Amino acid sequence: MFRNQNTYLTQRVLEKYIEQAIPISIVLKEKIERYQELFKKFSLKPASFTAEEINSIDAKSKSTASAERESAAASEFISPENLVTLIKDHNSSVRLAALKNNQCPFEGLEYIVDRYKPFDFKKTGAWEEAQIAREEFNLALRHPNMSGESIIKLYKRKVINDNELLSLAHKLSIREQGILFDTATVKLPRKIESGTVQNIRCLLNGIVKDGDILIEIDDEVGNTQKITSQTSGVIADVCVKVGDSITSGNAIVKILLPKKEV
Repeated sequence: MFRNQNTYLTQRVLEKYIEQAIPISIVLKEKIERYQELFKKFSLKPASFTAEEINSIDAKSKSTASAERESAAASEFISPENLVTLIKDHNSSVRLAALKNNQCPFEGLEYIVDRYKPFDFKKTGAWEEAQIAREEFNLALRHPNMSGESIIKLYKRKVINDNELLSLAHKLSIREQGILFDTATVKLPRKIESGTVQNIRCLLNGIVKDGDILIEIDDEVGNTQKITSQTSGVIADVCVKVGDSITSGNAIVKILLPKKEV
């Protein structure tokens, strides 16, 4: 227990080490004071709210004042049920606050995307506050809790276009990607017999457009060649790495392309 050269743990030895020991209460007090200083310095908030504070947030969600409902919608401690209710609020600021809340349940997101209709500026009539705006639709679409199945439905209904689908590909499972995308393999062109990869310009899961440079290589005679994409898509796999020696026909990257018919 104690490092002591004496063979026996005598009363004198015990008293000596007891005197040297620092009471745990003092150690804890010093640590608590230090953490309190850091807490104030970095303006940290409590890891959890009291039951009274949570009840207060839920009460605000039912307030007649839109500013209070908006405040409640932005809180990470609001109940999922009340958050879904605020998603359906007639006030757009309240709905936006709820959509920006990472805790927003899928049920609320689905409500927004299912009811969104692009505004037709050719038709007469004024914009109504209760109408779902494009900004709200985009927030729901890109929310962490949005499902791949909903994205598939929206694409089939032509509510989202190819470019929007490409930006959402990372949210889809492999199975879901297979429903919406074809996979194309970009190979080293026949006109280049061989080369060494010098630079990779594309990123996994990154979007590339027609004409974007995928990789740079030094060919067999030492000239730098840039291999470009011939279409727009999402990089599903990079088949080479810097320093690799490749020959004509070798796979360079695999690209996801939106299917023409789903």
